[in-house]
Amino acid sequence: MTASKFLYGASVQGIQGYIFSTNKLNEIIGGSQLVDHLCKDFFKNQIIKFGEFKEQNLLLSAAGNMKYLFENKKHCEDFVKFFPKNSANHAPGIRIVQSVVELNSGSPESSDFEKLEDLLQIQKNKHYPLLDMGWMTFERSRRTGIPAVEWVSEKKEAKDSIQLKKALEAKNKRGLTKNIFPEYENYIFEFPYELEDFDDNWMAVIHADGNSLGQKIQKLAAFFEDEPTKTNGKAYHEALKAFSKTIELATEAAAQKAFNEVVLPVVIETEALPLRPVLLGGDDITMIIEAQYAFQFMQKYLRYFEEQTKEKFLNYHNEFGFTGFKNGFTACAGIAYIKNSFPFHYGAELSEGLCKEAKKVAKKIDKSEPPSCLYFYKVQSSYTTSNYSDLIAKELTIILKRENDAEKDKELRIDAGPYFIHDQPGEKTTGFIAEKVEKLKDPKAPASPIRNWLSVLHKNPHQADFLLERINYNGFSKKECFFAKKDEKEYTWVADALLLRSFEKNKN
Repeated sequence: MTASKFLYGASVQGIQGYIFSTNKLNEIIGGSQLVDHLCKDFFKNQIIKFGEFKEQNLLLSAAGNMKYLFENKKHCEDFVKFFPKNSANHAPGIRIVQSVVELNSGSPESSDFEKLEDLLQIQKNKHYPLLDMGWMTFERSRRTGIPAVEWVSEKKEAKDSIQLKKALEAKNKRGLTKNIFPEYENYIFEFPYELEDFDDNWMAVIHADGNSLGQKIQKLAAFFEDEPTKTNGKAYHEALKAFSKTIELATEAAAQKAFNEVVLPVVIETEALPLRPVLLGGDDITMIIEAQYAFQFMQKYLRYFEEQTKEKFLNYHNEFGFTGFKNGFTACAGIAYIKNSFPFHYGAELSEGLCKEAKKVAKKIDKSEPPSCLYFYKVQSSYTTSNYSDLIAKELTIILKRENDAEKDKELRIDAGPYFIHDQPGEKTTGFIAEKVEKLKDPKAPASPIRNWLSVLHKNPHQADFLLERINYNGFSKKECFFAKKDEKEYTWVADALLLRSFEKNKN
């Protein structure tokens, strides 16, 4: 017996590599907008091209992932045959992997989605030949190594088809910016098209990701399998679609609220946008923002993400009978501070690495409901890595040498993160470090003595102790500059405070 429905899934491969293939902001933004458009309007239009489109059958279309329930075999076959080719024509350089699961029942169950993901993973692991290698005699783009198709005379640069398409797409001002700045048409301001267009030489790549979403979706699938009488007559794919849509709305709403409080006043005052979104889909968010606004923006975003997910999932229990989302979600984030001349893809990888490290710490506190927190790091050397553990060993740890052989050398960590949104036992909060940064704005604050103390620590711990004893300012005494950790190491937060203060000076 032939099934009447087919569960289709597609995924964009190598999104990060595609978006960050060059260090040109307009191409980064254009690549991101191409992926976003492909997953939404283009995907829908392609379904219409080969047959009928039903909104209720669209299960997912965000962040490089698409799922649709076809009700006609011929429609599904035609779509599968032409969608990868048409996608490559729409967005050169894009690679689509796709799979189909023939359903044994009228509606897809959790086991069907698991099978679909397994098939997609098989396709992802397959090797596909490169289609843009070209002859050795071809002129090539100096940035990508791909055969060029056009000479941009004003920039004296040969560009390939991917670069040209990205640059063209970047001129679409609505793009991702409309998702966090929906009222932008009411304001007059300049869009930054290159990293050099930002007023500040220091940029921040910020990345945030929701906590434990995968585990909660697994619990949702188990609920529909184990408690079919409690699902209010709804199918699993309906609950999954509602989840995907709701989490995306919550992410956008949190970004909008943080934007309105931190960035919008700057737009009104300077008539310039100090931020551009790079990725905004599902529970993920990646943005470029001027360094002086990054910490405050992310601090508010994480708080609003908790509030918005709780608010927007308020009716989920009544609709589907599942209570696992009633408390909303938390998220972790990473902020990588870089110079605008620094290779951007390194900053993007670092921000993701910082986010992952923050998740590890948060899960040690509560594995099922990790608290929201963030790490930040300022790139000040040529050493680059996305592994925060390596940065701790090479950049953030001072060995305190003792003159007395009977004493052991001690390690001092000059980072005190991650910083949590809410109070956690033995941890510092974003509010704590923000308060210290505010105090450092006082002309009487001991910023220079603290910097001197940190520099002397490398050479002479005893002299550093003497210098620290002389610092007597509210909130910056010897006792307050250190706090113990469970691993018996000493940590100081003052380096983090000085780091953030160095960016805050641009506001004054």
